[in-house]
Amino acid sequence: MDRVLYDGDCGLCHRAVRFALRHDPDGTKFRFAPLPPDGPENSVVVITAEGRRLLRSDAVIRLLVLGGPGWSALGHALRIVPRPIRDAGYRGVARIRRRLFPRPEGSCPVIDPELRKRFEL
Repeated sequence: MDRVLYDGDCGLCHRAVRFALRHDPDGTKFRFAPLPPDGPENSVVVITAEGRRLLRSDAVIRLLVLGGPGWSALGHALRIVPRPIRDAGYRGVARIRRRLFPRPEGSCPVIDPELRKRFEL
């Protein structure tokens, strides 16, 4: 099972977590935890079941590939784009993410009690 580390103050990160929850209804693909204070800034991180640490666009691609048939095709298509170009796009969105996606209320969104067990706090 992959572990998704996210920025708890980022509206876009919360949307990514909700996306992953929606596309993993039985809870067999992902676990979630906030990024540690010494974690990479402006990045979502995926620690794969095999122990690989994926940052930026590689992490997003992993979420997409495991997100189901249509999303998986998009994730595989994005792999064709060279990582430096993908990561430049990722960093560009990260710079303006707070303007595009408002900060969630509190440090964590309200999570359905049934889903809370999938979060490591």
